[in-house]
Amino acid sequence: MLIARYYPASEADVKAFDEINYGMLADGWSGTVDVYGYDEGHAKSFVIEGGRVVSAAKY
Repeated sequence: MLIARYYPASEADVKAFDEINYGMLADGWSGTVDVYGYDEGHAKSFVIEGGRVVSAAKY
């Protein structure tokens, strides 16, 4: 299991904790999702625009 953190692209993309599911972000959501291991090591990063992943990086 991993720890995920999300960073909205704008104020309109801010969601309450119970409104967001990292397995399926809201349609049209934009921002960055970073995934970390329990050791706090940065594992992956995703840039999302309009609900679609536009880039990903593995660390």
